[in-house]
Amino acid sequence: MLKTTTHKYSRRDRERLARIELILDAAEKLFLQKGFGATTMNDIGEAAEFCRASLYNYFPAKEMIYVSILERAMDSLVAEARKATSQASTASAKIEALKDTLLSFVRRRQAFFHLYFITRSEAGPYLGDDLANRLESKTKELDNIFHDVFREGVAKGEFDPRDRMAMGDIFFAQIIGLVMLNKTETLNPPLEANVNQATSFFLDSIRKKQGKANAK
Repeated sequence: MLKTTTHKYSRRDRERLARIELILDAAEKLFLQKGFGATTMNDIGEAAEFCRASLYNYFPAKEMIYVSILERAMDSLVAEARKATSQASTASAKIEALKDTLLSFVRRRQAFFHLYFITRSEAGPYLGDDLANRLESKTKELDNIFHDVFREGVAKGEFDPRDRMAMGDIFFAQIIGLVMLNKTETLNPPLEANVNQATSFFLDSIRKKQGKANAK
């Protein structure tokens, strides 16, 4: 996990972190422009203005650079999601807040979704178990935010008892699927309206219906 806060680090540590950020920024642009397979460590070194030996002192392979780029973004997204859901009062409001966080993140970092879902299919076979597990653990952090909210909603009688794992998959899939259909560099209003409507449908489907047991 890449930590980017600087107040806890020495000057040398801060300088090292700044260099890592330069490498990740340069590599992210190259992966988007050229694809994972066509981007070499030499390309990354030249773009970041690092000699080959210096670059390898920070990252021994481009697979580690790629995973670090995604981890950096996921850490930011998870932190924003936790903050947003903690400020909402009901489980339904927390799910709305989680949806809004995802949309806000996409507006600012749409390239991340391309790297994660499109470039990852290209990079995946080269990652190995350790790097793949690192990415999976980041995904689980975001999943667990939803799972905790859903569990809270069930416990408080707000949601019907259901498989929270399946509900989480459905929630994220509907949003990510709509985002991936977007072909422009920025989110257009119809897409945001569709995401809002999909989330509304989702919430309507999981909310506990009063008097349902007596409606037979």
